[in-house]
This record gives sequence, C-alpha cells and structure tokens, in this order.
Amino acid sequence: LSPRNAQALALHGFTLAAQNRIAAAQAKFDEALAADSALGNAWLGRGLTKIRQGRAEEGRIDLQVAATLEPNRALLRSYLGKAFANAKDLEHAERELELARRLDPNDPTAWLYSALLAQQRNQINRGVRDLERSQALNENRRVFRSRLLLDQDAAVRGANLAALYRDAGMVDFARREASRAVDSDYANYSAHLFLAESYDALRDPNQVNLRYEAPWLSELLVANLLAPVGAGTLSQSISQQEYSRLFERDRFGLSASTEYRSLGQWDHLSSQFGTFGNTSYALDAEYHQSNGQQPNGDRDQLTLTAKFKQQLTPKDSLLVQAIYYDAEAGDLAQYYNHDGALPGLASPSLTFRLREKQQPNVFAGWHRAWSPGSHTLFLAGRLHDDFRLADPNGTTLTYSRNAAGTITSVVPRGFGVNFDSELEAFTGELQHIQQAGKHTFIAGARAQAGELDNTAALVLRPGSFPGPDVFPTLNQSTSHDLNRYSVYLYDH
Repeated sequence: LSPRNAQALALHGFTLAAQNRIAAAQAKFDEALAADSALGNAWLGRGLTKIRQGRAEEGRIDLQVAATLEPNRALLRSYLGKAFANAKDLEHAERELELARRLDPNDPTAWLYSALLAQQRNQINRGVRDLERSQALNENRRVFRSRLLLDQDAAVRGANLAALYRDAGMVDFARREASRAVDSDYANYSAHLFLAESYDALRDPNQVNLRYEAPWLSELLVANLLAPVGAGTLSQSISQQEYSRLFERDRFGLSASTEYRSLGQWDHLSSQFGTFGNTSYALDAEYHQSNGQQPNGDRDQLTLTAKFKQQLTPKDSLLVQAIYYDAEAGDLAQYYNHDGALPGLASPSLTFRLREKQQPNVFAGWHRAWSPGSHTLFLAGRLHDDFRLADPNGTTLTYSRNAAGTITSVVPRGFGVNFDSELEAFTGELQHIQQAGKHTFIAGARAQAGELDNTAALVLRPGSFPGPDVFPTLNQSTSHDLNRYSVYLYDH
C-alpha cells in the first residue's frame, strides 16, 4: 500500500534474513535506505546481512552509521559493541556496551553482550553477574516481543549462563541452568546443545560407565535438527548470539587441538567445517590413546563424525550424520586393588582385551517449522555395533550343591572366555513440538527393530579343579530379534 514506506521495507528485509535469503534481504534494506537514508533500522539490517556474507568490516561500518544517526538507541549501541567484540576490538566494544547500559539500563541486550565479553576476557564472576542481570530484565521486553520470543530470549540467556558456570568449575550449576534453558524454550537449539555438552563432560572416557551416553547423543541430535543452517557450526559448540544468524557468516573453518600428558596419554580433536548459503557441514575426528594407571589399563579410541545439513525451504531442513567408532582396550574397570598388591582382593586382569567397532552408525533427520512455536522432527537411523571380548585367564564364579540341592559354596575358578556380540538395528521416530502460551506439548512415536547375535566360549584353565579336567569347552550361540514401539505425550 505504501511502496516508499522505509520502515516497512526494512521489516521486509528482516523477515527475508530470518529465512536465510540474505541477498534478497540486502536488496530490501537498500530500498529502505533509498526511501529514507537516515533510518537506523535499515543501516542495522544491511550491516548484519553484510556480516552474514563474510564482509565483517563493511557490516560494522553500517552498524556505526546506524548508531550515529540514532545515537540514543541503546539497542543499536549493543549490536555495535557486539560487532566490535567479534573483531577483537575489546576497547571499543566495552565502550559501546557501557554506553548502551547507560542509555537504557533496563534493556537486557547490553547486559547479555557485556557478559559474553567478560567471558572472553576470563572475567567469569563479572560475566555471571551481568548475565543474571540480563535474565532479571528479560520480561522488560514484553511490550515488543511475544511470550514465545521472551521464552526464546530466556533460553539463550540460560544456556550462556550455564557456559559461564561451567567455566567457573560449577558443573552441577551448569547442568541445572542448561536444563532450565530447555524448559524455558524446548525448541531452542542452543539450549539443547549446551545440555548435550553438559552431559558430554560427565561421560566416562573409558566407556565402562555408559550412563550418560544416551542423553548426550539424544540432546545433540535434537540440537542439530532444530538448529537453522548458518546458526553456527555443526561441531559441538554453542552460539553466543541473541538471534541465530545475527553475527554468523559464510565461512570455511579448521580447528585442531592436541594434548599430551606425561603418563603417556594423547588426546586429539580436530574439526573441518563450513557454511555456504543454505548448506552447512562438519567433519570431526577424535582420538584418545592412554597407557592407563593400572596394569593392562591401556585404551585406544578413534571416533570419526560427518554431518551435513541443507535448508530445503525457509521452513524445511535436512540433516545427515554418520559416526564411525573403533576402540581397543584392556581391563578398564575400577579396582581398589588396582596394582595387585593386596592379596585376596580382585585386581585387573593382565590378559583381558576388548574390541568394539561401529562402522558406521547413520542418521537422517528432517525438521519442519510450521510456524513460530510449532515444529515437527523426524529421525531415522541404522545402528551397527560389533563387540568382542577375550580373556584366556579369566575367572568365573562357580558354585557347589549337596545331595539336597542346597548351594554349599561359591568359588571363583579359572575359565577362559571368548565373547562376540553383533547388533544391527533400525530406528525411526516422529515428534511434534507445540508451544502455546506457558505450555509446551511434545508428542511422538518411535519404532525400533533389530537383531542381536551372540557367541561365547568358556574354556577351563588347567589346574582350576583338583583331579582330571572334566569340563569340556562350552560353546553357546544365541540370536534375538528386538522390537520396541513407543508413543509419548508430555505437557510442560
């Protein structure tokens, strides 16, 4: 109706940017500036689209023009401060954020970015104080933002506060805050991503205690499904942005870190990733090698992960992920008598060996965003695990019975063991998330089917029983079909 309405043109540009149509969005911001060259929102939007395209310095100049034209708008100062922080110009970033806090002390944005800046400077206590202040002010934006968007803001603040708690060594607080962030906005990918990282920190590197494996992988898959292309890398990291794409940009990246410890332990992690338009990918390699701190306590683990995500339409995206795992280890269980110095107590086996391969586990997922607060997720996968265990000098508990059938003794005796287990399974799950006011409804159905084949051989060690050996080698084979069907409905 008003083709020269600069505010309407700028708003159209922001809606296009939210759909990842960056070139079209920039064209709309240019039209808005042609209609009104003094409109701060148009300069802001064009600057953010330039940053998204990798032209960070040009984008920062546009943000400076926006702040110059409307110098008393705290929000523009906050975004300019964040842009300076991304450029490592911390002095100007601090000055702009301080000015934003003075112009509008009740706006949570400046406090959020100030907290993230403090985190970069390793000023953890100050970061916690600023981010808690930002959380307390979150409801002040209810004039401008819906209940759903306020919950999204709260989730982002909670996820970043969890990261600060983690940096301060408060791991339990970090996990609690990450869980609260997921409760605030279940559809917020960054909250799920940090919760996955919180579980990742609790995983047993020796893979003996598997308690946190399922929640870690589950949260990571949900985060990767919900995350829009361009919202950050597909490697495990958490976005520090208030909105998913504001300061992200198309880029090619490489990251690697290697640690060596004097006990003979190597830890290596590398990632090659990229985002280009509507396509994002990540290739990760993780290697751990350790001699252990007890006899036969060595381990050698390699994990290779490939992830690919494609935005098909503004509302639909596709995720494909493959995981290869190869591990070999000795006896990694924890023993009080870890060096065998205490007679009569269990100690590590010197001949126990295990080997596990997953080659590979493959997942394919689809995400449909019907409208704000309404999401459908679908995930299908193939799982393959080959587990082998051998201990020629193993020990097995045996018992004796009297003529009445009563057990009279339980004695550990020497049986060597060879055990092989192979699992092949398929899984499919459909889930819908509906956010309505203060309620979040999650409904879904899951089907899993597979086959498990086991073989085991027990061989009596000579001398384990008095007299001649009367126990022949015992071979067992079993095959099982696994089927599981589930439906669920949650109301938070």
